Amino acid sequence: MKILSELHDFLEVCSVVGRTDRPISSIENDSRNCKQDSLFVAIRGTSTDGHTYIDTAIKNGAHTIVCENLPETLQPNTTYILVQNSRTSCAIVSHAFHDNPSLLLRIIGVTGTNGKTTITFLLKQILEQFGEKVGLIGTTGNYIGDKYYATNYTTPEAPELTTLLANMINEGVTTVVMEVSSHSLNMQRVLGVHFSGAIFTNLTHDHLDYHGTMESYADAKKILFDSLSSSSTAVFNGDSAYSSFLASSTSAHKVIVGRSIDSEYRITDEKVTAHGSQFSLNSYTFSTPLVGRFNIDNCAESVAYLVESGYSIIQLQNAVSFAIGAPGRMESYRLVNDATAIIDYAHTPDALENAMKSCKDLLQNSGNLIVVFGCGGDRDVSKRSEMGRIAETYADTIYLTNDNPRSESPEKIIQDIYVGINDHSKVLQIPNRALAIETALCNSKIDDIILIAGKGHETYQIIQSEKRYCSDKDEVMKYMK
Repeated sequence: MKILSELHDFLEVCSVVGRTDRPISSIENDSRNCKQDSLFVAIRGTSTDGHTYIDTAIKNGAHTIVCENLPETLQPNTTYILVQNSRTSCAIVSHAFHDNPSLLLRIIGVTGTNGKTTITFLLKQILEQFGEKVGLIGTTGNYIGDKYYATNYTTPEAPELTTLLANMINEGVTTVVMEVSSHSLNMQRVLGVHFSGAIFTNLTHDHLDYHGTMESYADAKKILFDSLSSSSTAVFNGDSAYSSFLASSTSAHKVIVGRSIDSEYRITDEKVTAHGSQFSLNSYTFSTPLVGRFNIDNCAESVAYLVESGYSIIQLQNAVSFAIGAPGRMESYRLVNDATAIIDYAHTPDALENAMKSCKDLLQNSGNLIVVFGCGGDRDVSKRSEMGRIAETYADTIYLTNDNPRSESPEKIIQDIYVGINDHSKVLQIPNRALAIETALCNSKIDDIILIAGKGHETYQIIQSEKRYCSDKDEVMKYMK
């Protein structure tokens, strides 16, 4: 609990209407979460405007309102604080309300189009082998040690994020590994977070429905590295063309990981199998249960960051061998017919291509590569035909299906993918995802690999505004040995 006057200086106040001695029980930017004595911040979003929910917040118990425009009718027993930028104010006051929890934690931010989730899980699992209690914030949910908490965002809004960080401190967490999305950076959700370091994985075609161009997408990612202090460490994927741009104005200690001879941490001697991968990093050999060359990158960047943070590379060799990564990322299952099903979250062109390349590497004898995938509705349309082209390049058979069609027609989304494929003889269109997976598995044979892409750990389909239970893993388990 705080008193409004204690938070006043963090709000960049233009004017105040009402008392400043009010108690504040929480900071909220969603009127539905408001309770007695909440401070509600009205934020203009991309699809809704929080100012239209001010009266709802007040009905739910908020008696302090932060806004950019005063309502026409002011409610009694309510304080209105006028600010120039509600987003900035929301982030800064959220940290102040919780006494700046990020200053008491080692927070490692991970950003990039693909690989964020895997790297955060690798870091968590490795550090836990060193006896640390680790918090994780990301796409699959939030963790405080072994405790799991569901989330709606890869990177939470500032009120939820700061509450989570404060709870982590109370639970004895010392290190937090955190996925930092481009949306969160652009929307200032992580403004005020003190990052001890950051890792950049890659930047490929995604989220252009929001950012518009790859240049704007890269600008958003760069915000994280520009925010780092000189005492922090920034690890970059040297094989990405965007690394030099993202590193161009950071004050952090810069470390390059890649296959180039100029990399501070150089990847060599790569070997991949259906059961894991092996590689050398600066002449030290690492083995990981993770499948695919892109997971070698994820492991190498994780190791490089930890070595730069003072951990022994020899001890890390052992720890990496026991780190299994994130759920729904290249999860391999042997089927009753001796084919292999691989479930992966790949839902961007680059991720799909990496997953399919990895599966090609794993094919044996006369086995074929079968892929089951779709594209999300109400999202970047331009990537659909590109993903179709990629599927045709690597797969022997393609099953086009649903992947969260949302308000769009599933058939229209499938057609958008279909136009990117020239050889239509290898394509089957089955919008029902469970049926598409069942058909692909039933039609597979010995040594085939069936890549089921796009959903990974998720257990739902979003059709219109309804979430319906749907689990790729459940379907695969029906055909397990």
